[in-house]
Amino acid sequence: GTGGRGYADSTGALAGYRGSSAYISINEPNLNLVVNGNVTARTGISGGYNNAIWTKSNITFNNITINNTGIMYVAGNYNATNINILGQFGAEALSSSLALPPLGGNLDLIATTINLSNRGKISVRGGDLTANTVSIAGIAGKINITSTNFYLDGTINIEGGNWTSSGNGGGAAAGQLYMNITNNLTINGNISGQGGDGTNGCSGVSGSRGNGSTLDLRASNIIVNGIINTRPSSNGGCNNAVWKYANIVTDKFSVVGVAYGNWTINANTVEIIGNLSSRAASGIIAGYPMTNSSNIVINTTLFNLTSSGVLESQGATHTLNLLNVRPSKAGDIFITATTRVYN
Repeated sequence: GTGGRGYADSTGALAGYRGSSAYISINEPNLNLVVNGNVTARTGISGGYNNAIWTKSNITFNNITINNTGIMYVAGNYNATNINILGQFGAEALSSSLALPPLGGNLDLIATTINLSNRGKISVRGGDLTANTVSIAGIAGKINITSTNFYLDGTINIEGGNWTSSGNGGGAAAGQLYMNITNNLTINGNISGQGGDGTNGCSGVSGSRGNGSTLDLRASNIIVNGIINTRPSSNGGCNNAVWKYANIVTDKFSVVGVAYGNWTINANTVEIIGNLSSRAASGIIAGYPMTNSSNIVINTTLFNLTSSGVLESQGATHTLNLLNVRPSKAGDIFITATTRVYN
């Protein structure tokens, strides 16, 4: 169900048009769907015009299972009692050697229980730019998840596409993730939402750094054992990337792993055992200056920074220690709490 490819030149009527993805409509609430093979409905990857869209399909089953060998890249609305993802799922864009790679698609998931296994992936990542052209990579899509239970052991990817060639090219903005979970949300896996990287120079969009991702998590209690990364890119000659917001609304928010974001946290208890950070990503490609770090705002009754915990908003440094690259500015931390414990 992938859209067709167009001519590289966009001169003339309809020349260079890309095909949109197929539309799939299945309404079988009493049946189960098991995907062992490949079900794809992507946009066309080539053509002088980046006009193709992800058509929003509508898919309803009792249970949906994407097995280890399964791939299902179909944008749209999914409704099921149980969604089990052991393979690859979502609306991830393909890379392109032409200007303007495809964008990531959008997903709306409604279920009682969603199980994302440790090898499973939900992705709306934008396509990489593999060409030498004054253009940016593909922007990521958006994911909305509403579920009673969500077991997050795998990866949710909302990264912007990267420039991966030589010469010209810019990174793309990361996407959006909204999760509304009735019960506890334990993140043992990763939420990957960093902006895409651009080339060294800055000319038009070439050298652009991708903005960070938008994140909104709401659940009874939220525990981060894995990694959350919503940072903008620090790689690219243009210092244009910005942080988007990362909101947490919960009773108790515990960070055991690592969580990077422009945080606004509203919880009765905030516990930091690992690393809660708004520090910008370190640069690898020579861009000047570095992307600045962001802020952390915490509103809570009990704030507990344990002996192993790190709360940071310091500036990032360039990994190559280049003399002409200024490190990034630090952000600010604001804590409003009835009781504070610092160990």
